[in-house]
Amino acid sequence: MTPAEVVQAAFDAINLEDWGGLARLCDPVGLRLFKEEILDQSAETFRRFGKSADALLEIDLEDADDDFDFGLVDPGEALGRELLNVTTLEQLQEMDPARVFARWIQAKSCRQRRILKPPEESWRGPADPPLSGTALVYSFAVLGWVNDGADLAHVLYRNDRDIPGKPIVGGIEHKTDAEQEDELGRILCVRSFPVTALCRRQGDNSWKLIASRDLYLVASVELIDAS
Repeated sequence: MTPAEVVQAAFDAINLEDWGGLARLCDPVGLRLFKEEILDQSAETFRRFGKSADALLEIDLEDADDDFDFGLVDPGEALGRELLNVTTLEQLQEMDPARVFARWIQAKSCRQRRILKPPEESWRGPADPPLSGTALVYSFAVLGWVNDGADLAHVLYRNDRDIPGKPIVGGIEHKTDAEQEDELGRILCVRSFPVTALCRRQGDNSWKLIASRDLYLVASVELIDAS
């Protein structure tokens, strides 16, 4: 597959929740580095904020680190927002790198679902929306790729939303300035924010996606009826 086909296949696997298929499309070294990045960040969060009540009583506030804060962050909760259903460093350390990347995507999807369909409020307090019968779908148009040396390729893609409003007819002849401004404004709403994913050539000359937090999963996402 070309780098563009790899990225398209990765988004297809995400939409199908085919995490094994996604793992096969990812560079194994990149997956290990992705896990190490999150592990290092999480370890620092637990070091700074993961103090028990007993430990807090033993801290000499005058000698505490300048960057030490009390009660501002729950490190387990922070990790759970980053990786779905992962709340301890021990869980993270034991996980396969491919599973870490999948859990990161799943956590991002859960946050996006809440944005698209916020929990309903009632006198009993917030209630999570039902998950059955709906699916979160990412829609992107892969535009092509640019080689960066012999072994790297930047794949350009954008959201795949329809241009709002009435259909745009090609050409600018016989169009007023106002009509041209209206058309360009509507085009820019959905076409002016392309992003890139990075792929690396493997030893067998195939291409694999580099797992990264830069993987953009927000602009073109919708909640559909999957029943």
